Amino acid sequence: MKNIHAPLVIAATAFLFASGCVKRPSKVLSDDEMASLVADLEIAEGYVQTQTLGDRDGDRLVEYVIEKHGVSREEFDSTMAWYGRNVDVYYDIIPKVEQQLEQRRRKASGGDEVNPVTDLWPYSRHAVIGENGPGSTLRFSIPITSLAKGDRVSWKLRMRVARPVSALLGVEYGDGRRHYVSRNISNGRKVEMMLQTDTAVRVSRIFGYLMADRRADLPLWLDSIALGHQPVDSTQYFKISSQHNYYKPRLRKELELERRERARMDSIREAANEMENPGTSADSPAKDQKSGRRSANSLQTTMSKRPVSSNRKT
Repeated sequence: MKNIHAPLVIAATAFLFASGCVKRPSKVLSDDEMASLVADLEIAEGYVQTQTLGDRDGDRLVEYVIEKHGVSREEFDSTMAWYGRNVDVYYDIIPKVEQQLEQRRRKASGGDEVNPVTDLWPYSRHAVIGENGPGSTLRFSIPITSLAKGDRVSWKLRMRVARPVSALLGVEYGDGRRHYVSRNISNGRKVEMMLQTDTAVRVSRIFGYLMADRRADLPLWLDSIALGHQPVDSTQYFKISSQHNYYKPRLRKELELERRERARMDSIREAANEMENPGTSADSPAKDQKSGRRSANSLQTTMSKRPVSSNRKT
């Protein structure tokens, strides 16, 4: 009996192995189909931004791309929802999307090598924020040494669906200081932030994050992520005054040491002042005035209380 059932067990195991660990519904596009569709959507969204079209025109262009791939709206929504629940699988197709975009850029330029994008963003142009992904927040920290003093830094991205989000863009300078701007976006699909850097110090790092305000809105699909910079504009430099300084949390021990150091320096200054001006100190005139007033008041009190003799000689 064992010899009869052994081939059946082996065949069943091979079938389960071939089907993969992640079950893909029939209405979900394959990785290659999804990569091709996402690449065309990237090109369409880039066209919308360069032509400054409205959201309605952008939606129509997205619908055209979906229909061009022979995909129904139901299949597209099911595919997006499935990849949102399986973010690891989506990240596996990102290299395929980048490869197809590079091939189409070369084809559009006549087969020549495409010049590298003069953008500071070193990562993929699209990302997913989901519960099953690397985290519920998109965070980045990029070391930068090529910015000139006073350059303006801009961070732009686009959400597939309008959702309330919170975003922050900041810079760290060579002396350790940090400036940042933050925004709460309650409507719209575009996120654009601009930060003015200091003309006196060079930037060493750019950092930021974007997070959904409501966990129920996850997964959040992001596209067309770009981090650019512009030269200093004297007419816009005043905006630096509205930015925030970021201070690291400080320990109570550090604050106590600073308080003692300030007290020690005050004592040294008082001692130096006493040596240069013997008999005087910063608060001695005030003490002398107070003591003088007290003496005068006590004298008047004493004179008023002195008894008057009734045996006066006339």
